[in-house]
Amino acid sequence: MNKLKLIQQNFDRAAANYLKLAKLQNTTAQKLVAQMNNQLNSPEQIILDLGSGAGTFNHQVSTPQNQIISLDLSCAMLRQNSSSNAINADAAYLPLKDNSVDIVISNLMLQWTENKRQVFGEINRILKPNGVLVFTTLIKPSLHQLIDSFANIDNQQHTLDFLSSTEYQDLLVNSGFTINDQQQWYETFYFSDILSLFRHFGKSGTSLPAAQRNGLGGKSIINKLEQIYPRNNDDLLALSYHYFMLTAHTIS
Repeated sequence: MNKLKLIQQNFDRAAANYLKLAKLQNTTAQKLVAQMNNQLNSPEQIILDLGSGAGTFNHQVSTPQNQIISLDLSCAMLRQNSSSNAINADAAYLPLKDNSVDIVISNLMLQWTENKRQVFGEINRILKPNGVLVFTTLIKPSLHQLIDSFANIDNQQHTLDFLSSTEYQDLLVNSGFTINDQQQWYETFYFSDILSLFRHFGKSGTSLPAAQRNGLGGKSIINKLEQIYPRNNDDLLALSYHYFMLTAHTIS
């Protein structure tokens, strides 16, 4: 089974409770929509919510009175979405016409895509001249505490392979975009034990699909991580997420 299918199944399973549990997505959705609102100048503008999941506009934010297309790889996620215009598709192969969309938004989805250059090329293709892209994504050094701890146990990949903010900037410029604004921030969560951290890790949408994991939840791995994972002065385990929000325009 290929990676794309595994990711789809991963989010299909998470769909029913996603909006309630996806705290990371709630925070970034609010920042993203606030940034997007600065780009709105007409009620006729068409907005594509790329990798919409259960709906970026459902994450405790107001929906603008514009035409919104929700596109996601997971049909189960789209069934949780309030959008009346939903498309089940891969972000690397957008079933939309050239120059047909005014604004593309994407909330914490791009870290999942393997061929980001192709995804940005597709976004550029469907955006109108001087069209707007606003996205949030996770970047290095997200999850560095967990990644470093795993590195002391084996040389396998247990998390997503995050890009740096500079790598995203280069991808955008090379895909024909002009960068207008960028913001970075981070957030750290604390846990009393490794099992609590793992449960959060799975719900955050940053763990690899089950068939790709290399002993993520095995008893021996859990015991080893419990022993070597660094604790702070309050005897808690820290897990940090680093966010990147970028606004860009296509060349007119």
